[in-house]
Amino acid sequence: MIEQVAASAAEQAANQVMKNFSTELERRIELRDKQLMLRLREMTEEKKRHKKGLFAKILGQ
Repeated sequence: MIEQVAASAAEQAANQVMKNFSTELERRIELRDKQLMLRLREMTEEKKRHKKGLFAKILGQ
């Protein structure tokens, strides 16, 4: 009986650890995705600004 209770408690503890690990992993992935999207947006905007400046130089000369 004691072994069954101990096994059940150990299983519940292991399940909780896995749940916490999974939640943390998902959080980190979401944060990384947000950072990557922000960098992509910044690079795209910088490229657009560079193009506009290049066209202005070409047309202005």
